[in-house]
Amino acid sequence: MQWALVLMVWVGLVGGLALYISARPAPPVVAARSLVDSAAEVTLQCTATGPMGRSDDPFALNPSAPVPALRAAVGPVEAVVIDQLEAGKQRDIVLTGLITGRNEVVLHLAPTDSVVALRCVVMVNGQPRLNRVLWHAPGDAGVYGLDLNLGDDVEPDYGH
Repeated sequence: MQWALVLMVWVGLVGGLALYISARPAPPVVAARSLVDSAAEVTLQCTATGPMGRSDDPFALNPSAPVPALRAAVGPVEAVVIDQLEAGKQRDIVLTGLITGRNEVVLHLAPTDSVVALRCVVMVNGQPRLNRVLWHAPGDAGVYGLDLNLGDDVEPDYGH
């Protein structure tokens, strides 16, 4: 009698699960997001107020390995690595892999000895789309995110 009860419980559990799976509605279909037109030139212009170079990161797994001054990535794809950023000199970084809609540009900055302001301007076909100033504190290994919306109906974001 106990075996029959155990068998009925198992049949009830497995049968209930099979019924739930077969009666569950299909997930909604999400429209694929298209890449930004390849003819569109999207660049990130970075200008630092102070020198930034390779330095040691005390929080890294290997603290003696030097960290580049700036690493830029679009989502999970790394766009560029810059070893040295001179004060007042503008560096242009071409951004690829952008999609229509919301994009996140992530900047990893190496630790510095003094406060450094990094002006970041995203240009789309020569027109400014995003303008931000990032303040980088001494000793910080900073990670900053820039939200970039691309599309025909998106207004430029000047940070006001």
